[in-house]
Amino acid sequence: MNTESTQNVSCDIEMVTDEDVKKENIVGSDVRLSEEKSEKVKFMFFDYPAVYFGIMMIFCSFIGWLSENIFRIFAVGIIDSRFMYLPFLGIYGLCVLALYGICGTPDKFRILNKRVFTEDSEKAIRYVFYCLVIAAAVMIGEISVGTFCEKLSGKILWNYTNIPLNLTKYTSIPTTVAITSAVFVLMKFIFTPLMELIEKKISYKAALIICLTLGVLIYLDTIWFMFRIIVWGDADFIWIVNLK
Repeated sequence: MNTESTQNVSCDIEMVTDEDVKKENIVGSDVRLSEEKSEKVKFMFFDYPAVYFGIMMIFCSFIGWLSENIFRIFAVGIIDSRFMYLPFLGIYGLCVLALYGICGTPDKFRILNKRVFTEDSEKAIRYVFYCLVIAAAVMIGEISVGTFCEKLSGKILWNYTNIPLNLTKYTSIPTTVAITSAVFVLMKFIFTPLMELIEKKISYKAALIICLTLGVLIYLDTIWFMFRIIVWGDADFIWIVNLK
């Protein structure tokens, strides 16, 4: 009698356990499908979700504004808006977007999706070509933007004529070397670890909110600057702080 009771109880327990396992498997499967669906929804920009790259663009926009003002402090003793309302220069974020989109990083140098050098190729050759691409982009970009803004507003936004080895007033060998070196250091040593840190520390939802608020404001500010130049020829600083 006791043996039969024990068997029945054991059977009941096993039946309940099987049902629970089935339910857990179904729930687990739903969760995995939901996660996979969520992953598929994320728009990728090469190796990274686009919203995280947007955070990088915001960071670079601020660093660009800060770098220019540090130079201005030592050169003329002032801090200014750099033509914007916000302390961000969206052009720097766009430059990082274009550079990574076209060339990748020095260690994974490519032209769009095509690798230029194999993994076994000499690093020095890869780095030299990467720097040449940056230098060419800097020179062409500075001359193009400077000339474009001057034609529309009649104002010279920057002038390198007092710098040795200048190539027109908008670019020079020393400034090109300095900018190329800074960009190489950023893309070689900082970019990848920083992107990994951004992905680790900022949730996808938070990154999306930041991009849709601060990121949009930064580029609306940039568009407004271009509108002011094209329509009114206005290239004045919004504010200036004299430190002398």
